[in-house]
Amino acid sequence: MVLAVVCLWQLSFTLVTKLQENKAEKYADNAIEAIQKTAAFNKVSEADKAFYLDSVKKEKSRWYLDSMSTEKVYFGYTYKDVKEKEINLGLDLKGGMNVTLQVQLEDLVKALSGDNQLPEFTKAIALAKERSVSSRTDFVTLFHEAWKETSGGMRLSQIFGTYEMRDKIKPESTDEQVIDVIRKEAESAISNSFNVLRNRIDRFGVTQPSIQKLGNSGRILVELPGVKEPERVRKLLQGTASLEFWTTYSNSEIFPFLQEANKTLAGILAEENAGETAEAQKTEIADSLLAQALDDQNQQSKEFEEYKRQNPLFAVLNPAMAGGRLANGACIGYANYIDTAKINKWLALPQIESLFP
Repeated sequence: MVLAVVCLWQLSFTLVTKLQENKAEKYADNAIEAIQKTAAFNKVSEADKAFYLDSVKKEKSRWYLDSMSTEKVYFGYTYKDVKEKEINLGLDLKGGMNVTLQVQLEDLVKALSGDNQLPEFTKAIALAKERSVSSRTDFVTLFHEAWKETSGGMRLSQIFGTYEMRDKIKPESTDEQVIDVIRKEAESAISNSFNVLRNRIDRFGVTQPSIQKLGNSGRILVELPGVKEPERVRKLLQGTASLEFWTTYSNSEIFPFLQEANKTLAGILAEENAGETAEAQKTEIADSLLAQALDDQNQQSKEFEEYKRQNPLFAVLNPAMAGGRLANGACIGYANYIDTAKINKWLALPQIESLFP
């Protein structure tokens, strides 16, 4: 009887922890629903939406749980206390997703060769790939074995002695030395893939995830307890990182368009505020009488309000200047974080957006 009570007491911490985490998840889901309804979210590319939503969900959930860490949630225990006392549930008890990912070492070997198209090389690659399906031997070893069969006496240094590999592979390098270099590059590629996957998994907000390399096979085992959206996780894990370069306008090229946008925006805002002119004039009279009794600081404030009226965009977006001239480069200006939503809203207006190239 006593043992049963002790067990139930210990289990209760896990139940309370789960209850709080469910509240955090609901809070995060509500935040995501609100974000998906915004115009800014619709401008995010389809490839990035899943990553963006997972990042937001994790941060919102983390923020909620952090705010509860010192709050008493169970008989005087804080959330931090009950979290430390919960029972660790593995994949078997909690359910979830088990994934094995394969690093394509075949593509790495091809890349190291400079995409060599010699028949002896391509045949060795094909043989190694075919044998890797039913073998636990790593791909580099399989390739080496296949190369011995297809090379016809040719040396690997003739294949991998490219300009990019000149510091690691010399014309006189033996096949064993070349294979050692390829193996090190493969291990580095596997480690990089492992780190990328670990960073992506950290963004899921999964409790007690497990990720491990399966020897030198190029395979990585991932266990995600409690995952309820396997398709979404699969998409995130299999996503390809993309590095893109874009041609940008220089600051001096875009500044005239900013000036025109600033002028047009002033007219738009003036029309929107036209109905408030009469009341504003009454207020201005009272303000002007009061301003006579105030110091220069209030006068400067009044002057800035006038500047804001005539230059609404430049009042929140300071043009990038250096030595009294437009700064070089693609940076067009600086703004306070709190003003970025306003700036984005103004620049997205059809009348303003159409002014830019």
